[in-house]
Amino acid sequence: MDTPHWTFTVSLYGDPGVAAECLSLQERFGVNINLLLFCTYLGSEYGVSLSREDIACAESAIAGWQMHVVNALRGVRRFLKPPSEGRECSHDASAESLRAQVKSAELEAERMEAEMLTDWYLAHRSEWRRDDRNTTLAGNCATVLAHYGAAQADLPQRLIAAALARTASTILAAKTV
Repeated sequence: MDTPHWTFTVSLYGDPGVAAECLSLQERFGVNINLLLFCTYLGSEYGVSLSREDIACAESAIAGWQMHVVNALRGVRRFLKPPSEGRECSHDASAESLRAQVKSAELEAERMEAEMLTDWYLAHRSEWRRDDRNTTLAGNCATVLAHYGAAQADLPQRLIAAALARTASTILAAKTV
């Protein structure tokens, strides 16, 4: 079952340039994209501002799943990519079919991780006050990046712009009803 958070995540990730930007952060700094998108969601939709301690706590809540399931499936999927020079993996239609199945399982594992993050939020939501959504959105992204050792200059501008556009359209729709 898709949650509002997962629907937001999939939609935002599909915006032009967002996936590439997120994957770059994952490769360069080890950023958990699901966690980044979740923190973006909390800021964008609820105005929840998260501290580095909050980010660490949320990450801890999903660490085992991330390491043993999501990362394991990602490793298998990447191994099954068509071979490049010097790689010893025969690649045929069977391997490509298996890769597609693993990719689907990886996406499902990420959806389940998103549910875990939602459960974590629901258990702690009374701890946060709500602020301006535009401010908390960018602030949460900056806090996640700081948690992973990235600099302010590495802020995912396309991600932030796409989430801000969604926030603006949500507010506008609410005002016209």
